Amino acid sequence: MENLDTNITQNELCNKNGSSNKLSENQNKGVWIFGYASLMWNANFKYSKSRIGYIKNFVRRFWQGSTDHRGVPGKPGRVATLIPTERDKHIVWGKAYFIEPADVQETFEILDYREKGGYSQQICDFYPRENEEAVIPVVVYNAVEGNENFLGEACIDDIAKQISKSVGPSGPNKDYLYKLCETLNEFDIATEDDKMHTMELNKLVKNILGD
Repeated sequence: MENLDTNITQNELCNKNGSSNKLSENQNKGVWIFGYASLMWNANFKYSKSRIGYIKNFVRRFWQGSTDHRGVPGKPGRVATLIPTERDKHIVWGKAYFIEPADVQETFEILDYREKGGYSQQICDFYPRENEEAVIPVVVYNAVEGNENFLGEACIDDIAKQISKSVGPSGPNKDYLYKLCETLNEFDIATEDDKMHTMELNKLVKNILGD
């Protein structure tokens, strides 16, 4: 099993970075929302601009169960969440969207419903690719350990088998994984950690299904 030094919690990361205060001070000027999985290719809300960048001290893992999108109750799929780590080298790339003040409430209503299967909001520092010094506080929907659908770590071969056979209201679990990998490649943002976990899952699932 992995050794990620995960003693640090999401709340500790937010307090450490001071992002919560920065967001509350600027929320009436609009909000940035960070997507690290399906939000990167399926932003079903209004936004005025977007940026590619990363957040620190997290890794992307298929440790969250999905019973409302890529699986069903009793036969959950597996989708991505963020696992906190104390290692500064761990970053997760994604896409941040700016929501104008007039659209903030509607956007949160859309996302709160979309991410109802165990995801909650937290605030993180976002480092844009074009200017990593211009740090931006962003809202992140993350499925933290302990939520009712959290499945946690498992052998990567077992995760691949589960993804290969899971289907939910939003379609086959494999399509979600394949699209995530396509997007990481499209934006050229796959980290070494992504190659070890997400990209490896992609290869294993395709081998299982003969895709």
